[in-house]
Amino acid sequence: MEGWVRLLTESQSFRAELLKNALEGVGIPAVLLNQKDSSYGFGELVLWVPEQEAERARAVLELAPESS
Repeated sequence: MEGWVRLLTESQSFRAELLKNALEGVGIPAVLLNQKDSSYGFGELVLWVPEQEAERARAVLELAPESS
């Protein structure tokens, strides 16, 4: 994805959606790429943001509560 950077990977779908929504809530566009196997459910979701928003996105996610 040209112009976008891979911000993080997450194995839990609900957490990936929460993080994506947190970014979008502060005006940062975000895309989740689902790389999970649909039959067996293993794999990861990858969260991408525009390159120019990457630093701000990392700062937002640092404030997000941890799930573990």
